[in-house]
Amino acid sequence: MDAKPLLLALFLAPAALAADPYGHRELSQRIEAQQLHLEQMNRDQEQADQHAEVMRRLDQIERQQRPQPTPAAEGGYYPELMRNQCLAFPQTPGCQ
Repeated sequence: MDAKPLLLALFLAPAALAADPYGHRELSQRIEAQQLHLEQMNRDQEQADQHAEVMRRLDQIERQQRPQPTPAAEGGYYPELMRNQCLAFPQTPGCQ
């Protein structure tokens, strides 16, 4: 068995790979595309997190500004509901 073709192939293989940059370029492009995709996903997640934080703060502000129910001793109603009930039923306790 002649070893010359095998040795020649082993010797020329690295040169053949180096001469074929397309395979390397394609791999580099895939890696770059994946990195860009991950960066976009990170930006999207950051925007979603910021949006959630803004919505949480708005909800907190809204809850602070919402009218508080009156104590149970005063009927346990929101003030405008108590006023409407007093207009409809003047004999209700707490309406005099």
